[in-house]
Amino acid sequence: MEIPPAEPETPRTTPPVEEEQVEQLREEPRRQHFKDPSWMTRNIRKDNRIALLLHGDVKASSAPVTTTDGYAFLASYSWKQSTAPTIYVPGTPPKWSPPPLPTQLEKDQEGHWVDQHGHRTPRFQFEPIFQALTIMNPNVAFDNVDIVVNRNSLLKLYSFASFKRHPQFYLDLDMIGKTLFISRRESRAKTHIQDGYGGTFENKFTSKDPELADAEGHHRIIQYRLGRLNIVVRIEADAYFSDEHAENSNTNTPNEVFLNFLREMQPASAAIAHTRHIQTNVIPKGTLMPHHRTAELKSNNDKRGATTQAWFGRTRNLIFGGNKKGLITSTSTKQLQDKDFADWAEKNQLHLRRLAWLLEEMRTAVKEKTKGAAVLVATEKGAPLQIFEAFQSFGALPKPVIKRFWSEDVAEG
Repeated sequence: MEIPPAEPETPRTTPPVEEEQVEQLREEPRRQHFKDPSWMTRNIRKDNRIALLLHGDVKASSAPVTTTDGYAFLASYSWKQSTAPTIYVPGTPPKWSPPPLPTQLEKDQEGHWVDQHGHRTPRFQFEPIFQALTIMNPNVAFDNVDIVVNRNSLLKLYSFASFKRHPQFYLDLDMIGKTLFISRRESRAKTHIQDGYGGTFENKFTSKDPELADAEGHHRIIQYRLGRLNIVVRIEADAYFSDEHAENSNTNTPNEVFLNFLREMQPASAAIAHTRHIQTNVIPKGTLMPHHRTAELKSNNDKRGATTQAWFGRTRNLIFGGNKKGLITSTSTKQLQDKDFADWAEKNQLHLRRLAWLLEEMRTAVKEKTKGAAVLVATEKGAPLQIFEAFQSFGALPKPVIKRFWSEDVAEG
């Protein structure tokens, strides 16, 4: 559904969705799995659409996308189950500890997180990563970072760049200096009861760190190049392998770096205090895990989709459950090496270059055609991407955080 431009309106603190637009949506034929997109229009200026992109409009960047430069691991944390947003730094991912097979799984009976950050830190979704960086990697600078994004949003944009019928989605786009922040937004941060086995598979085949029994969701921050772009990506790790399972591959994060993180870890008082909305609390606790030991878990055998996800997260271990109506009779492990990442990038080079071009265009459009804040929407499955100037801007991060990781010129700008 294309959102038509509207006549300029008097700004209001919370602009309502127009009644005629809602009626138009109600009159459309009901499709299977139809999701009402009206919530996506609440913070857009429909009189200022700055970009409309169909699949055929996306070009390929002239710069190759390779994994030659490797990646850098920057920080990690686990969410603590608490009322106030609180993270354990560095946190610990669950350990892969499979039970004897065969094992019968029950269907998932509870909802699972779709967007944990959108629930716990809805205003500033990337603020927790900077609190973790303050503890683990306090000297990193962001002036030359082009994109900050979570892997889920990156995969959705890659799906569009790959000519696939992507799902409905919404992204907030905010500039800090030359850095574009791409924040995920969902209509619901947590799903209702589902009818699969993914959640129970993870719970049954992994074990939590006993010292972090109330941890819920482990997240990691990595940095690498995507063509000409220097990007920082937040990912969620399902589990980790113990030493006897994981091989130490050639990466930019050798064990000495992790030891230095531990030696130089700052006290909790080093966390950045701010008064804008809600500050994420930090508890220094957990076991710092090398990134090459983390794993993605799948209760099915979708190896193709899993490899794509692993490439964008530089996750080397994939674990699949031989699932027949919840009965796990076997598990298989695929360990990706540097050559596997390089081969995948070569095979999917056109789509990766199209993604790089798309990210470059998004960044340029927001920087040159808005005051630094925009909204990207795909209002239904397979719809074009539309970028509008944001009606109201909250910014990507609180000022004290910007002052900590950007130069003075950017922080005061």
